[in-house]
Amino acid sequence: MSNYYAWQSRIYDATRWAFLFGRDSVLDDLQLKPAEVVVEVGCGTGHNLENILKRVGERGEVFAVDCADPMLAQCARRIRRKGWKNVRLVDREYGKAPVTGGAADVVLMSYSLSMIADWERVVDCALRELKVGGRIGVVDFCLENRSAVSTSFENWMTRNHVSIDRPYIEKLSSVFRPERSVTRKAFGGLWSYFEFIGQRLLTSPCYSDPAMANVYTRIPTPTHPSPNFNARPDGVPIDTVVLHATVLSTLEEVAEKFADPSSKVSSHYTIDRDGTIICHVAEDQRAWHAGQSRMKDGRVGVNDFSIGIELVNLNDGVDPFPKAQIEAMRDLVKGIISRHPIRQIVTHYECADPPGRKSDPAGFQESWIAGLL
Repeated sequence: MSNYYAWQSRIYDATRWAFLFGRDSVLDDLQLKPAEVVVEVGCGTGHNLENILKRVGERGEVFAVDCADPMLAQCARRIRRKGWKNVRLVDREYGKAPVTGGAADVVLMSYSLSMIADWERVVDCALRELKVGGRIGVVDFCLENRSAVSTSFENWMTRNHVSIDRPYIEKLSSVFRPERSVTRKAFGGLWSYFEFIGQRLLTSPCYSDPAMANVYTRIPTPTHPSPNFNARPDGVPIDTVVLHATVLSTLEEVAEKFADPSSKVSSHYTIDRDGTIICHVAEDQRAWHAGQSRMKDGRVGVNDFSIGIELVNLNDGVDPFPKAQIEAMRDLVKGIISRHPIRQIVTHYECADPPGRKSDPAGFQESWIAGLL
């Protein structure tokens, strides 16, 4: 991408006004407010920054994210020239983890999503970026009706690293509550562009795997199935969540172990350090995560009435639990609570029997679950 923009960055602002339509209107429709925190994904030369800052004011903050060095250099010069003190330039390929740790009021993507290969992961990361009630605004190219002319345009755009034939609106609508979704033609139908405004709800899905979409309204289908489960006892309500640490260092290692029938262990979910969530066992089934166990109320066999959540961590008391991981865990637990009569959230070391048999998750803090019940 940096090679592509080495020359393009010099003429970007002088030429893009002619065909990047809707960049100003999406900001109007987002209704930015004073003191809000905005993350712009693919800030480019910083064209949108002035209009954003007019709306959020000096008490607002803007995180301008890009990964193309020539564009970042142009944006940095603009920031210095304007003397903006509340713009943070972030050199990053967006999508692995939120840049604000879930503190953003608004995420903006202006003709950037169509240039990102792993675009669905970027949309999911934007969800984790936003506070509950936060908004996302996206304006970008799209392919509304296929014709010989539009196919030629699509081929030309593809040569320029832009993908216009993707289900952008469908994906965005599955992750955020749509507030505005419009498609317009440009230059007599030579191409089309769309504008999407959406809101993050308390019950928004927060998963990178499409199979986990709408997880709050149904029992999710396992994305990385484990054979290590059996049926729950009849008539026993699911009222407990158990938090674990994997000891294994990667999500892939966990998925491989849980997929091995000889390991005889599993969990319902595992959450990676960047907040990615995968599902191994459906919630209505009994995963094998707690082992020999006893609750403080005297009940034994905690697997019978609990849902297990693994956090990727070495459990050595040193390996940290990143904010993105904890925020994803909180979102997951909120969904579980909406589906089951959860009364308690415990750590593995609290319910392991005899006491002291387990130590995970080492470094647990009560703030992780504060306010969930």
